This record gives sequence, structure tokens and C-alpha cells, in this order.
Amino acid sequence: MVYIKNLTSEYYPVTSTFGIEGNKISYRLDKIHYGNEPFKVMILTDLKDIEGKLIWKQDDIINTNEMIYNNRTISATFPAYNPLTKVDYQVILSYNDKDYKIPRDDSLISLKFFGGIPTVVKWLHYLLLIGGLLFSIRTGLEIFNENRKSKKFSVIVLSTFTVYGIMINPLKNSYKLGVINNSVPEITALFDLQAVLFAIIWIAGILIIFNKKYSSAGAVIIPTLTLLNFIIFPFIL
Repeated sequence: MVYIKNLTSEYYPVTSTFGIEGNKISYRLDKIHYGNEPFKVMILTDLKDIEGKLIWKQDDIINTNEMIYNNRTISATFPAYNPLTKVDYQVILSYNDKDYKIPRDDSLISLKFFGGIPTVVKWLHYLLLIGGLLFSIRTGLEIFNENRKSKKFSVIVLSTFTVYGIMINPLKNSYKLGVINNSVPEITALFDLQAVLFAIIWIAGILIIFNKKYSSAGAVIIPTLTLLNFIIFPFIL
């Protein structure tokens, strides 16, 4: 599910392959960059004599770096910027006195910078999100069992989404925005609406599922609302 959400994200990389005199040129141009390491652009090609320039623009200032060929790739970098900074860039390849712009439609790729997120925080973010979604689905499937455990699973889901939305998601956003040990952000910047909605849906879900009169309906409706919440909002770590 997360993979499909990434495919439809506005930050999904631009990838393509084209030919220069019968030789394949493949590229992947990212739209998002995390951390303080320089941003690197790599183009795959077997043309050893190919030349290239990496051009980037920020605040109307245009910069250019020559690309270097090495081991079937031609690449160049430019420095990382502060979190939330946007930079537009493109690549121009030259071979046999001809220029080839990447992207091929002569557009610029908009790249957004974010602060680095520790690996453990990334994994907790993924595990709690996926775990909450899976246990949510499991809660709904309990209507087919004679000895239903909808209440038990609903408590697990609420606990998972509470930790996810109130602790891990704000921590992730703190690193992402680069505010750790730097500044105090607005509270609304730390909490994603989707993560908060997960918790709210399941607080209401607990009340409904623990009510005998509406338990069966709640076990179907609440997981459905959870999946809709996940589908509607774009996914980005």
C-alpha cells in the first residue's frame, strides 16, 4: 500500500530512458532530499566521451557544475540547503556537438530539502503505520469469527495509532524540519492531519465497538474510514 502511495506522490522521482546514437541513457531525478549531504545526480550511460552540466537555480541565482564520467555513470553534485528550501534543476548532456536536455521536455525539476531523519525513527514510523493499518483490517475481519476479538484488536489499533500520531510522527517531523536543537516550531507543524485523524477515528471506534448494539457495524465502518484516511492523504516520509 505504501509503495502504491509513493507512486502517486508529488515527490515521486522523474525516471526515463532515451537513446543517443543507439546508446541508452537512463536517469532518475529526485524531487526530495534529506540530510546535509550534497545532492547528487547520476545518469547511466555507456558513452565514455559524453559531457554534461548540472544546472540548478535557487532564488533566481543560477549555478552550474560540470559532470564527471566514471564507471558507466556521469554525475555531479550541488550543496544541500536548509530544510524546506526549494531548488529547480536540470541536466544538459553534450555528445558529438549535440545537446540533450534532461528532463526531455526542457522543464526543470523542483527539489525540496528536508533535514535528516534517523533510521530508527524511519523504521518506527513505517512499522507503526503499517501495523496500525493491518490490525485495523484484522479488526474488521473479526465479524466473520464466532468468538470475535474485535474489542481486543481495536485496543491494539488505538494504542498503535496513538503512539504513531502523538509521539513518533511529531518526532519525525522535528528532524524533517531541522528544528532539533535549533528552534521551537509551531505545534501545527509537528502534527500531520492524517496521523491525528487515525487516533481520532479509533477513539470513536473504541466507543462504538465496545457498545454491544453497534459493535458489528463499528467493526466494519471504523476500519473502512481508516483505509480511506490513508488513501486520501498523500504519503511522504
